[in-house]
Amino acid sequence: MTHVVGVVTLLVSIVSWVVVLVPNARAGPNACAMSYMYPTFTEIPSEDVRLASETHRLYRYLDARDAETRADDRTCVVHSLYVPGSGGSHAQARSVGSGTRLGAGCSVEHYALDFGREHGVYNGRLLSRQGASVRAALAWLRARGSSTRTRGTALVGHSAGGLAAMDAIGAIEGALDVDAVVALASPLGWNPVSLTVEAYARERSARTRWRAVGAESRVVVASVVGGARDRQVSSMAMGNANAWVNEGLGISASAPEIANVGVAIDHQCATWCKQLVSAVAQGFERAFPDPRPEDDGDGELTSKMTPREIANGFRDAFGEIIESSDGSAFGVPSRFYETVQERTPSVFAGVVAHLVVGAMTTQLVPIIVFAVVAHFASPPVLRERPAESFAASIAVCVACGSIARFARSFGERRALFACQLIAYTPSLIAWAHHAWTTFARGVGFRDVVAPFGPADAACVAVAVAFITQSSTKTRPTATAINIIAGCTAAYASAPGNGGLAHVACAVFAFGGIIDARRAKLD
Repeated sequence: MTHVVGVVTLLVSIVSWVVVLVPNARAGPNACAMSYMYPTFTEIPSEDVRLASETHRLYRYLDARDAETRADDRTCVVHSLYVPGSGGSHAQARSVGSGTRLGAGCSVEHYALDFGREHGVYNGRLLSRQGASVRAALAWLRARGSSTRTRGTALVGHSAGGLAAMDAIGAIEGALDVDAVVALASPLGWNPVSLTVEAYARERSARTRWRAVGAESRVVVASVVGGARDRQVSSMAMGNANAWVNEGLGISASAPEIANVGVAIDHQCATWCKQLVSAVAQGFERAFPDPRPEDDGDGELTSKMTPREIANGFRDAFGEIIESSDGSAFGVPSRFYETVQERTPSVFAGVVAHLVVGAMTTQLVPIIVFAVVAHFASPPVLRERPAESFAASIAVCVACGSIARFARSFGERRALFACQLIAYTPSLIAWAHHAWTTFARGVGFRDVVAPFGPADAACVAVAVAFITQSSTKTRPTATAINIIAGCTAAYASAPGNGGLAHVACAVFAFGGIIDARRAKLD
């Protein structure tokens, strides 16, 4: 019976993904207006700014219409640093840059990083290195800035660039250089494709360091996702900005529900959609208004805006949260499709759980334990909806049982190893792309990072040792080992925890290796 239910669940998931991937299925045609500009980019010499990689670049953006005009006569300057997402480039900064050129607030100097189109969202080491380049660029801006004119610094991150920005701030010791982070279509709640142990550890470390440096009380986070048209980052993965900062300093909204945006935006459009770009530009103007020098004649500016004032500026620019009619298909709310979208990476961990526990779907208790562990391991945005969270976890468990049943026909050890290889594939592809482009630019081997960290290497080594052992036993006999591995896999099935499934495989394989050695001794 559970096998039939599992097959039906898989079919529903496939249909849901078809709806997710079909353009205009849930939110109608693209309603974004084009933003126009005359961009010019000037590269900052590498000897001036020491980025984390020779393939990374830092550029200054100027609108060509301003290139020959007199110096801006406004009394203050705000530095804006654009951080591109996976496969993105510095050129995507042009729309936000152009939108702020005629604002009444402080003059905004726009800079943009370029990571050579690295796919850091899939590889924790690349994403961490991108965060290091963000820190280097911030250090250069701080050294270049004038204390009498600099009013603030903001990071604008698109997609995974938002994650790199958050990682960078969490590693800044002492005084913080950043006043605000504007995240456009960024998965700040969890990385949907974090499928390695190292990526999981680095992302959790970034959150810990963020709090350690006091960023939660000093940095404003404004996070906007595209809504039903965005098929990469859902409003669930966006999370809640208040999970990063103190109450009142976070803004989280879906574009069609923002009064001054009001349209659903697909993932790439988030960098140029005029409705959103205009709202962000207004945010700069209101968060960093142009003050006048004090009357004492010393020419000093009034004190910097407080974090709460900056947050209110962006909040006013975005406008009130409104009800949106977008976000349904065939009478089914978008949240259902988003749940399927966000739970799909859990299949890897779910199959592992079935393989290490055994006949899981023939017993009610293991299914309940799986759902309970997965629920409490989930991000707060999911735990706030326990009924939905438990239902999704049970659906994952039952559907994965059908997949595991098919996988077992090839042998349990081979199936586990295949799960690991499939999960590592996105990270390996991202690393191969990084290595290829690095050599293509003539940088050489010195700039190529290792594909994985020690933890992932250890997990693979244990799995290889397990699959190549001569013992005919297919699974360890120690019940405790199986329970630990199963609970770890259930924990890994929660969104953002996928990398821990490799640990579950390693624990299970380690038990099998111990059994094999005991059998030899006997």
